[in-house]
Amino acid sequence: MSEAASSSPGPGFLALGLLAAALACRTPEPPEESDWFEEARWSKRLLVLTAEGPEAAVQCALVEAEQEGLQERDLTVLQVGAEVEHVAGARATDPPPPATAFRDRFGLPERGFQVVLVGKDGGVKLRRDQPLAPGDLWAVIDAMPMRKREMRRSAQ
Repeated sequence: MSEAASSSPGPGFLALGLLAAALACRTPEPPEESDWFEEARWSKRLLVLTAEGPEAAVQCALVEAEQEGLQERDLTVLQVGAEVEHVAGARATDPPPPATAFRDRFGLPERGFQVVLVGKDGGVKLRRDQPLAPGDLWAVIDAMPMRKREMRRSAQ
C-alpha cells in the first residue's frame, strides 16, 4: 500500500464526519404536547378560553385587570384560536402546544365561546359558555382542597 493511500480517510470516516456535522446543525424540536401539559401539572392552574365571539374579549379584559389574583392562585390564562396565545398570569417556559392539543385535551368547541378552568391536577374543574367574573373564579379556586392548603401555608 502506498503512503498516499494510507493517509487519506476512507469513505466510512467521511460518512461519519458528515453525520456528526448534520447532528450538530439540527434545530431543537419543539416539546411534545404531553411534556408541556405535564410541566404545567402540579405547578399552575389554567384558565383556557376560546377566541371566538365578543365574550372572549370580555373574559380577557376581566382577567387582565386581576394580575395579583392570578399570581396568588398560580393561574395562567390562555386563549385558543387558530393558535394558543398567552393572555395573563405566569408564562410557561416552553411555547404551548398547538390549539388542536388544547381543544382535544379539554373538549373545547370549534365554534362559539367557552372558558374552562383546569386545576393543578390537570382536571377540568369548571366549564362555562359565558365569561367568568374574577370574584366567581376566585370563589371556585379558593374552595379547592389544594388551594385551601396553599392558603393555610401562606398564613403561617
